[in-house]
Amino acid sequence: MTPTVFRDAIPAWAVKLTRGVVAALVAVPGAGKFLTYERSVAVFTALGLPEPGILVVAVGVVELAAAAALVANRWLLPAVTALVPIMLVAAGTAGPTPQNVAVLLGCAVVAADELTRLNRQGRDAGPRTGC
Repeated sequence: MTPTVFRDAIPAWAVKLTRGVVAALVAVPGAGKFLTYERSVAVFTALGLPEPGILVVAVGVVELAAAAALVANRWLLPAVTALVPIMLVAAGTAGPTPQNVAVLLGCAVVAADELTRLNRQGRDAGPRTGC
């Protein structure tokens, strides 16, 4: 039988593994932005990014929060949605790397799985009434 939804196509363990890998791939550089703040600001400055001192902190907070959300299996769509522009800017300024490409692909897998789950949950709840 051909799978009809994403969740039927990818085993749950593979999605969990993907969440863990993406979390690890963003948690380490997220923490590094605080542990090596001055170096990170210098890198952001060299890349021509605006307000590098503020941006380093903002990106570090988003990466760490997204990693925590992925590990906790909570707030998955906001987490991966926040990571996508960070990874696109990273790929566009410093060039695509295996790490940012893997994070982008992992975000797509997690988002597709979560959207399928939410769709199925809504379908199982029956038709909406009211507005």
